[in-house]
Amino acid sequence: MKVFLISCTQSKRTYKCKAKDMYLGSLFIKSYKYAEQEKADRIFILSAKYGLVKPDEIIEPYNQTLNKMSDKERIDWSRKVIERLSEEVSLKNDKFIILAGKNYYEKILPSICIYELPLLGLGIGIGKRLKWFDEHILKNDYLLFL
Repeated sequence: MKVFLISCTQSKRTYKCKAKDMYLGSLFIKSYKYAEQEKADRIFILSAKYGLVKPDEIIEPYNQTLNKMSDKERIDWSRKVIERLSEEVSLKNDKFIILAGKNYYEKILPSICIYELPLLGLGIGIGKRLKWFDEHILKNDYLLFL
């Protein structure tokens, strides 16, 4: 099974809604579109507040980031994510494609056997990441038949 893990973003709606609709940032939107395009069997969102979230779960808006958490807090957060993930998929047999920053994945990697980090090496700024998605998301806007 192909499992995508996508990190949350700072830009959010101001009301309770499905997790897949909560995040407004271009990076999240393109990550989600890429996961759908790549025919993900499962997509999960890595939320700084809620941990592992299914796309259709209803969540409240929040203002929290892993970037401001201590190492111990990130370890505790990661344990909760892995615990929930292990209830949903196989950490040993499934392939994980992680579309998130280092703070979101570094402490969960030791628990996952098969994974890809397509954004690794693109730096911490979003510019190169957005460009990567622009180069990898198929453009299916118009099909012309003659």
